[in-house]
Amino acid sequence: MEKDMTVKKTCIPFVIGVTGHRDICDEDLKRAGKTVRGQIRSLSALCPNTPVVMLSSLAKGADQICAQVAIEEKIGLIAVLPMPLDEYEKDFEGDDLENLKRLAGLADEVFVSPFEEEYREGRDFLYRQAGIYVARHSHILVALWDGTPPVPGGCGTNEIVDIMLHGNTRMNHAGGFLADKGCVMHVPVMRENVRIAKQQEKNKNEIGTITAEIKNECAEKSTSAGSVIFLGSEDVFRENLKRTEEFNCDVLRMNKRRRVKSRSKRAGEEACHENGKVEKKETHHEAGFHRATIDDVYDASDRLSLRGAREYKKCIALIAVMATLLTMSFLLYDEANMHYLIILCGVMIAGVYAVNVTNCRRGFHRKYIQYRILAEGLRVQKALSSVRMDVQASDLMPWSIQVETPWIIRTMAAVNIGDSPHYPENSPASSGARENASESALCDNLHIRWIKEQKEYHETVVKSATAKAKRNDRIVKIAIGITVAVYIAALIFEICIAGLFSGNSLMEPDAAESVRTIIKLCTGSLSAISLFTGSYYGKLSLEERANDSRRMAALYGEALERDENGMDKGELCRTLAREELNENGRWFAYKSINGTDTPIS
Repeated sequence: MEKDMTVKKTCIPFVIGVTGHRDICDEDLKRAGKTVRGQIRSLSALCPNTPVVMLSSLAKGADQICAQVAIEEKIGLIAVLPMPLDEYEKDFEGDDLENLKRLAGLADEVFVSPFEEEYREGRDFLYRQAGIYVARHSHILVALWDGTPPVPGGCGTNEIVDIMLHGNTRMNHAGGFLADKGCVMHVPVMRENVRIAKQQEKNKNEIGTITAEIKNECAEKSTSAGSVIFLGSEDVFRENLKRTEEFNCDVLRMNKRRRVKSRSKRAGEEACHENGKVEKKETHHEAGFHRATIDDVYDASDRLSLRGAREYKKCIALIAVMATLLTMSFLLYDEANMHYLIILCGVMIAGVYAVNVTNCRRGFHRKYIQYRILAEGLRVQKALSSVRMDVQASDLMPWSIQVETPWIIRTMAAVNIGDSPHYPENSPASSGARENASESALCDNLHIRWIKEQKEYHETVVKSATAKAKRNDRIVKIAIGITVAVYIAALIFEICIAGLFSGNSLMEPDAAESVRTIIKLCTGSLSAISLFTGSYYGKLSLEERANDSRRMAALYGEALERDENGMDKGELCRTLAREELNENGRWFAYKSINGTDTPIS
């Protein structure tokens, strides 16, 4: 199953996290490996345009068998270790140690997990942090698990599954709530000690003396490693998968158009085809692994959002123009007796319906606002990373966005995978970690990369939106002024010429009726045009956008003052990130309400 990873390097990866027992009996381990292989192939078939990535800690047992499957299936493999490799190797021996070294060498990325909780001494704590990291950054967690309940604060498979399903650690870490608790693909397995216990009981040939407790335990843990049980939000998981694939399809189409345009500008590149040479697609192992970075997905989502906005505005413009023409055509049909224009009225009605259906089916408005929310969330994440904050922007997202677009939350976590410099100096993970930035460098980053840039950006938006709003107000006022002028002309005509009060008309009845028809046509047409300019060009959220940016510019101005007064940099960054994301949530709600994604029935 080869994937052209080079063309997908800007696509959102589908991340499969792995957790499982280290002491799985051999038969179940082999069957579980085949099951995981089948599930990877099934998911890849559902989303052919989405690169698949596996997160594994390469521990003995479940982690290593799944990592081997990832290598054989030629998907991305990222090793999230609980501690540096040389320290990690001390927990392995024999074939398991050799497998660890081999798989780490074959992995596309290897790094030590950052801490999701307050540091405690002990290797169990480090294993727990690696498990939490895998769960937090995965779309789905594959658990080779016997189903035993979790132990509070533990570091085993049971606890990692519980964290994925209930999000307790994530909720405490973010200081908020989590809407999407996650989905677990449970592959039931039997641990070696249970198999041995069952074998011993069987050898005794005293089945009648086995207690009910042992019977129940054996029944619950019977070998069924070929089956799969979905736990948690499977419907949400499927929706996340669908939206991720949709985004990647849009990315590939956009990149294809850009490549076609680029090739059309280069005239001498067809020489390699003249000799009958055929270009070969590079596969995962030939081209190297390309996992989309935050910058890649931010750039793609930003471009796609702008494209969605353009297409959406085109649809709105077409609907407004056709509605105006429909009004004018019906007036001509009714008042001027141009009966053939009834056909044009039908064409305009069909046109409005077709444009609206196209907009709904292709989701221009939905993509416009959702891709914009994704881009803005990734921009906040980039800002947090630039000032060396290990806060996940996805954890700070407002509840409304979490509920409406859970795929964005999972995407942000899946894209933000990588090494982190944040380890306590006395922890084993600190060896080889990047040095923390100095206070002065942190201050510089804070000013240059975030606060000042954002303050200047929002001030520019305020000026631009205000100028456009004033221009559109002038257009609306002109249209209304012309309408009023026509009304005054009609009033003068009726009073002075048609004899409204005196009864003495200065014109023949037929001529006067013709003038009235012209006035009706002008009045109706101008009313339609005024409605068009007022509701479309003059009311495209320009005032709302200016007010939003005015508030944000004031926020960043206040942040500059707080920073100069010595406010804690970490707290300031977290506050700014939360406020920025809350403002995005408010914008999302406003745009969602004012969309036109409802088909005409």
